[in-house]
Amino acid sequence: MDIGSGLLAIATPNFSKMVTFYRQLLQQEPEPFQADRYAEFQLPNLCIALFPPKPDQQPEFSQAKLSPMSICLKLTDLDAAIAQLKTWHCPMGEVAIASHGKEVYAYDPQGNRIILYQPNKLS
Repeated sequence: MDIGSGLLAIATPNFSKMVTFYRQLLQQEPEPFQADRYAEFQLPNLCIALFPPKPDQQPEFSQAKLSPMSICLKLTDLDAAIAQLKTWHCPMGEVAIASHGKEVYAYDPQGNRIILYQPNKLS
């Protein structure tokens, strides 16, 4: 299997709120973007796509389960990202120190977990 890139698609009934959140988080405009229908945020080797489910898809996406999936974003300045998220009143946990660096769990308006991490500096 030869995969060139990936796309993470998130179904959301709160489309506008999610688009605003990811605009701020990723500091970019979605492209392509269709108001009230579809938005893509382009990252190196990954695309995050948002879409509102169609009426006949609502039951599939409305189950109140915590998803085991996390969006993980590698940053160069975790402290600056945390400060920005606090201004948005974004729910997040405490900073944890792990073997690979430091990280914090934040949550988008739909409750999807986003792991923001800053790797250890290599000596």
